[in-house]
Amino acid sequence: MLAAFGLKRLLAEGRGTLAAALVGLLLIDYAAAPPPVVRLERPAVIDALLADPAGGAVMEVPLGLRDGFGETGTLDPRAMWLQTIHERPIAGGFVARLPRHAGDRYLRDPALAPFLDPSSTAGPGASLTTLGFRYLLVNRALASEAALGQVRRLQAVTLVAEDAEFTLYRLER
Repeated sequence: MLAAFGLKRLLAEGRGTLAAALVGLLLIDYAAAPPPVVRLERPAVIDALLADPAGGAVMEVPLGLRDGFGETGTLDPRAMWLQTIHERPIAGGFVARLPRHAGDRYLRDPALAPFLDPSSTAGPGASLTTLGFRYLLVNRALASEAALGQVRRLQAVTLVAEDAEFTLYRLER
Protein backbone atom coordinates (compact mmCIF):
# COMPACT_ATOMS: atom_id res chain seq x y z
CA MET A 1 0.00 0.00 0.00
CA LEU A 2 2.78 2.39 0.95
CA ALA A 3 4.70 1.47 -2.20
CA ALA A 4 1.63 2.30 -4.30
CA PHE A 5 1.32 5.72 -2.61
CA GLY A 6 5.02 6.35 -3.17
CA LEU A 7 4.76 5.31 -6.82
CA LYS A 8 1.77 7.60 -7.36
CA ARG A 9 3.68 10.53 -5.84
CA LEU A 10 6.79 9.88 -7.96
CA LEU A 11 4.67 9.80 -11.12
CA ALA A 12 2.86 13.01 -10.09
CA GLU A 13 6.21 14.75 -9.62
CA GLY A 14 7.37 13.66 -13.09
CA ARG A 15 9.96 11.17 -11.84
CA GLY A 16 8.78 8.24 -13.98
CA THR A 17 12.28 6.89 -14.58
CA LEU A 18 12.93 6.54 -10.86
CA ALA A 19 9.47 4.99 -10.38
CA ALA A 20 10.16 2.43 -13.14
CA ALA A 21 13.58 1.60 -11.65
CA LEU A 22 12.06 1.03 -8.21
CA VAL A 23 9.30 -1.18 -9.64
CA GLY A 24 12.00 -3.15 -11.52
CA LEU A 25 14.00 -3.65 -8.33
CA LEU A 26 10.84 -4.78 -6.55
CA LEU A 27 10.13 -7.37 -9.27
CA ILE A 28 13.70 -8.65 -9.11
CA ASP A 29 13.42 -8.94 -5.32
CA TYR A 30 10.28 -11.04 -5.60
CA ALA A 31 11.50 -13.19 -8.51
CA ALA A 32 11.52 -16.88 -7.68
CA ALA A 33 14.98 -18.39 -7.54
CA PRO A 34 15.99 -21.85 -6.38
CA PRO A 35 17.63 -21.76 -2.97
CA PRO A 36 21.26 -22.83 -2.84
CA VAL A 37 21.67 -26.37 -1.61
CA VAL A 38 24.56 -28.58 -0.62
CA ARG A 39 24.76 -31.99 -2.25
CA LEU A 40 25.76 -34.61 0.29
CA GLU A 41 27.30 -37.79 -0.99
CA ARG A 42 25.77 -40.97 0.37
CA PRO A 43 28.47 -43.36 1.58
CA ALA A 44 28.32 -46.76 -0.12
CA VAL A 45 28.43 -48.56 3.25
CA ILE A 46 24.93 -47.24 3.99
CA ASP A 47 23.58 -49.46 1.20
CA ALA A 48 25.08 -52.48 2.97
CA LEU A 49 23.42 -51.37 6.21
CA LEU A 50 20.08 -51.00 4.44
CA ALA A 51 20.43 -54.46 2.89
CA ASP A 52 20.93 -56.12 6.27
CA PRO A 53 17.50 -57.07 7.66
CA ALA A 54 18.79 -57.48 11.23
CA GLY A 55 17.67 -54.75 13.57
CA GLY A 56 19.83 -52.88 16.01
CA ALA A 57 21.31 -49.49 16.71
CA VAL A 58 24.30 -47.92 14.98
CA MET A 59 27.17 -46.38 16.89
CA GLU A 60 29.27 -43.98 14.89
CA VAL A 61 32.97 -43.80 15.64
CA PRO A 62 34.05 -41.23 16.56
CA LEU A 63 31.22 -40.77 19.01
CA GLY A 64 30.13 -37.29 19.99
CA LEU A 65 27.45 -35.35 21.82
CA ARG A 66 26.80 -31.73 20.96
CA ASP A 67 24.38 -29.13 22.19
CA GLY A 68 24.18 -25.35 22.01
CA PHE A 69 26.78 -25.05 24.77
CA GLY A 70 29.54 -27.37 23.58
CA GLU A 71 30.65 -30.79 22.48
CA THR A 72 31.77 -33.96 24.24
CA GLY A 73 33.78 -36.30 22.07
CA THR A 74 33.84 -35.75 18.30
CA LEU A 75 30.57 -35.56 16.42
CA ASP A 76 30.43 -36.03 12.68
CA PRO A 77 27.68 -33.57 11.68
CA ARG A 78 26.55 -36.02 9.00
CA ALA A 79 25.57 -38.62 11.63
CA MET A 80 22.01 -37.32 11.89
CA TRP A 81 21.66 -37.07 8.10
CA LEU A 82 22.86 -40.66 7.69
CA GLN A 83 20.34 -41.71 10.34
CA THR A 84 17.54 -40.33 8.14
CA ILE A 85 18.67 -42.82 5.51
CA HIS A 86 19.28 -45.96 7.59
CA GLU A 87 16.50 -45.13 10.10
CA ARG A 88 18.15 -46.94 13.00
CA PRO A 89 18.76 -45.60 16.51
CA ILE A 90 22.16 -43.99 17.05
CA ALA A 91 24.28 -42.98 20.03
CA GLY A 92 25.35 -39.39 20.37
CA GLY A 93 24.13 -36.63 18.13
CA PHE A 94 22.96 -33.07 18.53
CA VAL A 95 20.26 -31.64 20.78
CA ALA A 96 19.91 -27.88 21.22
CA ARG A 97 19.76 -28.12 25.01
CA LEU A 98 21.14 -31.39 26.29
CA PRO A 99 20.81 -31.97 30.04
CA ARG A 100 24.24 -31.52 31.65
CA HIS A 101 24.21 -35.01 33.15
CA ALA A 102 23.64 -36.73 29.76
CA GLY A 103 27.29 -36.43 28.75
CA ASP A 104 28.36 -37.66 32.18
CA ARG A 105 26.17 -40.76 31.78
CA TYR A 106 27.89 -41.57 28.50
CA LEU A 107 31.32 -41.05 30.09
CA ARG A 108 30.43 -43.33 33.04
CA ASP A 109 29.18 -46.12 30.78
CA PRO A 110 32.05 -48.61 30.32
CA ALA A 111 30.82 -49.54 26.83
CA LEU A 112 30.55 -45.97 25.51
CA ALA A 113 33.27 -44.07 27.38
CA PRO A 114 36.22 -45.47 25.38
CA PHE A 115 34.67 -44.20 22.15
CA LEU A 116 33.66 -40.80 23.54
CA ASP A 117 36.86 -39.94 25.38
CA PRO A 118 40.12 -41.12 23.80
CA SER A 119 41.91 -40.64 27.14
CA SER A 120 39.57 -43.10 28.83
CA THR A 121 41.40 -45.96 30.51
CA ALA A 122 38.43 -48.30 30.15
CA GLY A 123 38.74 -51.12 27.66
CA PRO A 124 36.32 -51.45 24.77
CA GLY A 125 32.88 -52.30 26.02
CA ALA A 126 31.82 -55.85 25.45
CA SER A 127 28.35 -54.73 26.48
CA LEU A 128 27.68 -52.71 23.33
CA THR A 129 25.30 -55.43 22.17
CA THR A 130 23.48 -55.43 25.50
CA LEU A 131 22.89 -51.71 24.95
CA GLY A 132 21.21 -52.59 21.65
CA PHE A 133 24.06 -51.78 19.28
CA ARG A 134 24.39 -54.05 16.29
CA TYR A 135 26.68 -51.94 14.07
CA LEU A 136 29.74 -49.70 14.27
CA LEU A 137 30.01 -47.11 11.51
CA VAL A 138 33.61 -45.92 11.60
CA ASN A 139 34.59 -42.69 9.89
CA ARG A 140 38.27 -43.35 9.41
CA ALA A 141 39.00 -39.73 8.46
CA LEU A 142 37.55 -38.30 11.69
CA ALA A 143 38.25 -41.04 14.23
CA SER A 144 41.31 -40.58 16.40
CA GLU A 145 43.95 -43.28 16.55
CA ALA A 146 42.75 -44.06 20.09
CA ALA A 147 39.16 -44.57 18.88
CA LEU A 148 40.34 -46.78 16.02
CA GLY A 149 42.38 -48.76 18.56
CA GLN A 150 39.23 -49.31 20.61
CA VAL A 151 37.49 -50.70 17.52
CA ARG A 152 40.42 -53.05 16.82
CA ARG A 153 40.27 -54.37 20.41
CA LEU A 154 36.60 -55.34 20.16
CA GLN A 155 35.86 -59.06 20.08
CA ALA A 156 33.19 -60.64 17.85
CA VAL A 157 33.17 -57.95 15.16
CA THR A 158 32.55 -58.73 11.49
CA LEU A 159 33.49 -56.44 8.62
CA VAL A 160 30.34 -55.75 6.57
CA ALA A 161 31.45 -53.10 4.06
CA GLU A 162 34.06 -50.47 3.43
CA ASP A 163 34.29 -47.45 1.14
CA ALA A 164 36.72 -44.56 0.74
CA GLU A 165 35.82 -42.99 4.09
CA PHE A 166 33.71 -45.38 6.18
CA THR A 167 33.95 -48.93 7.49
CA LEU A 168 30.83 -50.75 8.67
CA TYR A 169 31.15 -53.53 11.24
CA ARG A 170 28.48 -55.83 12.66
CA LEU A 171 28.74 -56.66 16.35
CA GLU A 172 28.08 -60.35 16.89
CA ARG A 173 26.02 -61.27 19.91
